[in-house]
Amino acid sequence: STAEVRGRLERGAKGSRWFVFGHGAKCRVTKQYKHLGIVLDERLQMGPEIARRCRQSNVALHQLRPALRCRSIRMNTRRKVIMAAVIPRLFHGAETWPDLLPRWRSRLEAAYLHAIRVVTGEKPRDGTWLSLEQCLVIYDLPGIDEIVSKRRLKFMADMVNAPDYISGFFR
Repeated sequence: STAEVRGRLERGAKGSRWFVFGHGAKCRVTKQYKHLGIVLDERLQMGPEIARRCRQSNVALHQLRPALRCRSIRMNTRRKVIMAAVIPRLFHGAETWPDLLPRWRSRLEAAYLHAIRVVTGEKPRDGTWLSLEQCLVIYDLPGIDEIVSKRRLKFMADMVNAPDYISGFFR
């Protein structure tokens, strides 16, 4: 049986909202909720988490910019920088994400493409930029679906190979 939660919403100082339970306990109503390192909005959507991941990958790029200005760095080394610094920040926790909605996918694609362009020094060719798919082929990088599916498979393998006292929680 499910218990019904009774209470009322109240306004606090500076426009904050509080839910007051029937027995008097208060709980603040927030627009975002952080659970196990993942930020969810009030409808339990992944939008804030995707935005957070994109910001963190941009921070990593910003920290790497001085080193990437050196023209003598080979393209293979630049590719490894993307694999080691950008992808882990952009796709951290992706093994537990639900299927990507189109708006989340486009946001991740834009951040990934921006990272590829910054790291490789990619410039427009004949006045047009290369698409994400073209960059992935040219620089031999994995696509978003491939990254997410590999992370999910690795997570499942870790759960299967986990000791009984850990994997028992998930059975």
